[in-house]
Amino acid sequence: MEHEDRGAEKKLLRKEMKSRLSALPPDGLRREGEAAARLLRETRLWQTRPVLLLFLSAPLEIDTAPLLDAAAADRKRIFIPKVEGEDITFYQITDIQEQWESGAFGIQEPAATEGRKSHGAGDTPALIIVPGVAFDEQGNRMGHGKGYYDRFFAKIAGSADYCYVGYCADIQVVSQIPTEPWDQRMDALCTGRRFLALSDRVKG
Repeated sequence: MEHEDRGAEKKLLRKEMKSRLSALPPDGLRREGEAAARLLRETRLWQTRPVLLLFLSAPLEIDTAPLLDAAAADRKRIFIPKVEGEDITFYQITDIQEQWESGAFGIQEPAATEGRKSHGAGDTPALIIVPGVAFDEQGNRMGHGKGYYDRFFAKIAGSADYCYVGYCADIQVVSQIPTEPWDQRMDALCTGRRFLALSDRVKG
């Protein structure tokens, strides 16, 4: 019953977030993305981690194009996710102007993967920019319910060389997220208005 209650809470919260995001002005998510990229770029966390795992934003997500531009300018090693079956694999890109293709759910992905390097355990220390429907200030995250990031996080669990940054519009930050035992907590949260260091690894 408790699990069913959390499921109902998540369904309502997803509906509310969609309504909030849909009500933003046409350039709202682009401007928020520009501001968030500036904030994150100023942090020690960004400056000390040469590897970046970055999602390409969907229509109702904060625009990550400014962060991609910043990563290229700062000569980071950039990995972008591609849905492959029930999982996501992060592939390295060397040219941010390269051709993308529309993948699962209409999200842009690397067009060709043959011969392209995928992210491995040696590609650290890494900063993982994590999408979500909503986050709270305790570092909890709620996704779309497909489990792609949950499965990826489980694969890399236990490594001290990853930092997780929830990346979203400020209106997606709520007081409390319904959580599951397997949920990965964020080390930091970044919106267009603020950067919050949430774990000792970031605060230090």
